[in-house]
Amino acid sequence: MSDYSADYKTEQIPLHYVPVDGLRAVTEAILRTTDLAPDDAVIIADALVTSELRNLQGQGQGVRRVRAYVDRVRQRHVAPHAPFDVVKESPALALVDAHNGPGTVVAVKAMRMAIAKAKVCGMGMVLVRHSTHFGSASYSASQALAAGCIGVSMTNAGPEMAPWGGIDGVVGTNPWAVAIPSGDGNTDMPIILDMALTTAGKGMMRWLMR
Repeated sequence: MSDYSADYKTEQIPLHYVPVDGLRAVTEAILRTTDLAPDDAVIIADALVTSELRNLQGQGQGVRRVRAYVDRVRQRHVAPHAPFDVVKESPALALVDAHNGPGTVVAVKAMRMAIAKAKVCGMGMVLVRHSTHFGSASYSASQALAAGCIGVSMTNAGPEMAPWGGIDGVVGTNPWAVAIPSGDGNTDMPIILDMALTTAGKGMMRWLMR
């Protein structure tokens, strides 16, 4: 059986190290060139840098996303000042219409609402419709850790994954994450699982194609 990897020449791309605070500041500054609200730019920049700091080769949700996010706002695929409308609500549940607002910000707001409900009812669930790309699922799930809660965050996705034995994408990758505080209120060493249904994400494939 031949080794197909031998047919490809890999080019070494030099690594450049930058301070975390500097990376966060630059990312936020780039996002502020759009119509995003300043507070929303802070949240999105923090989410992108946090994902980058996981130091995973092929991390698809890190700062490399910033250009796509800027383009989507400028092309009006994302509504930067969309309302966060609560359509239905009960003590433990809520349905929110995000009106194509920035998904990362929407996910954080939804998790904050779910945490508040969990503190009253023991659990809280917020469903969101009409949102956009929300980045790493673990970012919003991890918001629950400081409150001493278990956070679960998930989303649907486009038909990109082929079923077993197939070659055409018909199933969503549907990423999800769970964040669990460890010990008695210890948020320094949480248990975090962040995954999609595919063996490898598009970020990893792009990394291997470099």
